[in-house]
Amino acid sequence: MRLLTFIAAALLPAVAQASEVCPYKDIMPEVSAFAADTAGMEPAERADAFVSRIVDRHPDYYAERLFGSRERLAARALRLFDPERTPNFPGVGSVTLDRVLKTGEMIGTEYRRIEAEFRQAFPDYRCETPISFGPSLFLFDGNQSSAAPGQAEMRFGVDMIALLHPPHDLKPFFQHELFHIYQAQQIGEAEPPEATQPLWWALWSEGLASYVSWELNPDLTSAEIFWLPRDMEAQMEKKLPQAARLLLAELDGHEGYGRWFTAGENPPDLPPRAGYYLGYLMAKRLDAGDLAALARMPPAQV
Repeated sequence: MRLLTFIAAALLPAVAQASEVCPYKDIMPEVSAFAADTAGMEPAERADAFVSRIVDRHPDYYAERLFGSRERLAARALRLFDPERTPNFPGVGSVTLDRVLKTGEMIGTEYRRIEAEFRQAFPDYRCETPISFGPSLFLFDGNQSSAAPGQAEMRFGVDMIALLHPPHDLKPFFQHELFHIYQAQQIGEAEPPEATQPLWWALWSEGLASYVSWELNPDLTSAEIFWLPRDMEAQMEKKLPQAARLLLAELDGHEGYGRWFTAGENPPDLPPRAGYYLGYLMAKRLDAGDLAALARMPPAQV
């Protein structure tokens, strides 16, 4: 009995530590207070105030290399505060400021729960990557960007999350993005630089993260894994040979990234973000039952 008591006492602190969420920064409480304080302002005035009162306090989140100049930031912020300028995405619609703020109120609780489950699947995940939540001004839902190789940061855009991801999509979405962090931790500075990243690496990175999020949630549908368009799998199954030929012609370059991995463009006669599905099929074929081993695969081996 004494031995069991000793073992329990020795293990309990380690278990408690493993269950704690990694530190993250949440700008949303400040944004909610700002929204209440400025509710009587005109949209343009409100957007300018957002830059001076929120953006200037968080230059790490609103890095110029991502968001551009202050003038560009003010123009982006106007889309958050002027309903007539809020982006409308085909098949998704638009989102109100109130919905963004409500998403911000619950996002931390959901993230902590999902991250804890992810760390059970990947226990060597390390709390060393800066993570932050805020309005991306409709630029991204999740963005893993770095100022230097091997120094990744993860920004979550709560406005785009509110727009693109209903509550039942949050788990695969966060697991997808957390896997990007995990993979970056595994390969370090070997990861190709974002600005010149060849399509073959984007195919592997995004496809693997999509595959992992489905493996961790096998009961979900393809729409809940690929998000946009919601019928990605149905569209791509009919056009796989065509898609493969088009992608092979661009595989070693970076210029085609927007066509294959963003919602604003698409390859000829294929849906937007088609690269996610092709990469998913690649990861599925290579999986031998060890997801962590796939994360450790260096670019030279891919």
